[in-house]
Amino acid sequence: MLLTKECDYALRMIRSLSDGRQRKMKEICDSEEIPPQFAYKILKKLEKGGIVKIIRGVKGGCRLDTDLRLCSLYQVFAILGEKQVALTDSGLDVQRHLVKIQDSLDEMLKNQSLEELLK
Repeated sequence: MLLTKECDYALRMIRSLSDGRQRKMKEICDSEEIPPQFAYKILKKLEKGGIVKIIRGVKGGCRLDTDLRLCSLYQVFAILGEKQVALTDSGLDVQRHLVKIQDSLDEMLKNQSLEELLK
């Protein structure tokens, strides 16, 4: 699993909102150096995943909608649709080792809270 630009931008957006304040999209994009053409698409995924809340209207913006202590890096990857590397099951020792490595990585990502990561 690679950290894609989309994941990087999502983590930057979450970091920008981590103080609990509501922010406009432009403010987030400017402060976190995120191209606006990608921001709304990513924000919609984060909203669907329950991490952020989008508030529409003149006084709108977005804010966190979850406790970062309870949300893992693995969850962010899953929300964004990041996939594990698919390995074929041919019984080779190398592939068994790669599966173990992937399982270990997944466990580490599940145990890494966003609060710890973003501080």
